[in-house]
Amino acid sequence: MKKLLITLQTMMKSLRMMTGNSDDPRYSEEKLLLRAACFRCLTHHLEEHTRAVYEFATIWCDEHDNVGGIEQGFQDYLRSYAEKAFAKS
Repeated sequence: MKKLLITLQTMMKSLRMMTGNSDDPRYSEEKLLLRAACFRCLTHHLEEHTRAVYEFATIWCDEHDNVGGIEQGFQDYLRSYAEKAFAKS
């Protein structure tokens, strides 16, 4: 768990360094901090749903300014993802 948090902190630091001069609002300090908060909130899902957590965090950050309701939002996302996969089969 601690190793995961250190990895996330390192990733966020690298992103800030790479996008320091970027005008893209997705890489503003606020959005990067929101993304980090998303990962902290969903850490307990990373082992089983790694890809879904990353995809959901991107979607969440595009549509929200805080992490209020993120757990329910993630559960809804997983349900929708499973329903779409089932419909394809």
